[in-house]
Amino acid sequence: MQHPLSDQPSIKERLYIFMSEEYFNRREFLLSKFNELFPDEVSCWAAVIEEFGRMGLLACKHCSSESVQLVDGFRKYRCDECHRNSQTTAGTFLHGVKKIRAWLFAVWIVDNGFYVSSKWLGQAIGVSQSSALHIIKSAMLALEMRVPGYDTYSIETFRFREFFAKRSVLTPALVKPKDEMNSCFDQTFNSDNADFYSSDSCEEVKGTSSICPENQAAKISTEYQFADQGADQGLEKLEDKLSAEILTLLKAGPKSINDIIESLTLEDASVLEVLTELELAGRIRGISGGRFVLSNSSSNTLSGGVSNLGSHFSDGDILEAHSDLWGIKDVALVFMRMSMKLARGLSRKYLSLYIGLSNELVLGEVYGNFLQICLSVGYIGNRKLNSYVVDKDIRLALSEGMIA
Repeated sequence: MQHPLSDQPSIKERLYIFMSEEYFNRREFLLSKFNELFPDEVSCWAAVIEEFGRMGLLACKHCSSESVQLVDGFRKYRCDECHRNSQTTAGTFLHGVKKIRAWLFAVWIVDNGFYVSSKWLGQAIGVSQSSALHIIKSAMLALEMRVPGYDTYSIETFRFREFFAKRSVLTPALVKPKDEMNSCFDQTFNSDNADFYSSDSCEEVKGTSSICPENQAAKISTEYQFADQGADQGLEKLEDKLSAEILTLLKAGPKSINDIIESLTLEDASVLEVLTELELAGRIRGISGGRFVLSNSSSNTLSGGVSNLGSHFSDGDILEAHSDLWGIKDVALVFMRMSMKLARGLSRKYLSLYIGLSNELVLGEVYGNFLQICLSVGYIGNRKLNSYVVDKDIRLALSEGMIA
């Protein structure tokens, strides 16, 4: 497979791409370059087979001989020793894949230190959004399955509840996703999947018609403003109006997120997203006590916005402004951008997959070899993906790339 398009960018450069309008330019550039390098299924298969050979994955699955010949295009190969055929992708990350180009593009995007939403991926590469979402989550899980070699800071899952805007099998009936982390229900949660699904209360939840798998979540989550369909023009106008109202409130002095929510009488998830965007844009900044104030200068730079982040993240006690936690702020910024703006909210079930990808996008540990990682983890498939459950604690990577 082709190497990334340039030398590995710095953490600051990756943050700039993600937090600015450059994101959209980069997205279109990567699509254009991918179409140039891999214009059809044949070119994609050729790149994948080349990687298979480099990793020694073309050995006969019957006698282990490495003397084989491709037959039936790229999907099979015949052993020169035992003369038996083997499926090329059997038991690998690409097992049973029909549209190899969509999978390769999703891997190639991460290989170049980037992320795109399922809706955009589906439209760009010609697959349904549900298929694109499955591909993206499979790639995220492959990333999660590798053993990270970097320092991390553990945070309890429940502290991210403000980001939960989609239902999954973990969401109780008649409960909004952001409210699902109540103490009663959380007692039934166990990081061991078997223990979780064997609990009586969760069996009742699984059998309730109000709960559906992740691939049917769009039907239920339409009541929330963060369905994974992207923002339409009406929502963009609402966000612009909400931004103006928040800025007007802050002209009177510092306000906490609760003050803002009570004043505007809106869903707190909506307010949280707009606050995030205003802070990333440098128009507001966090201060002590989980409060926000207007920035001193409307021309605040990205690094200024990053240095001020820390007084508020989710319910206000994750990223306190302590010097020993400054190293996770850049990862938190990418996660907030990815989850609230690009993915339009997420479910509790897959939370750590988004955290894991945010860690990677900042640190760039797999930059240039993500296909190798995917092929090394073996077959994932629907069963493994659907049985995945986030741990009670998740880990944000510590980095030293930011300049205050």
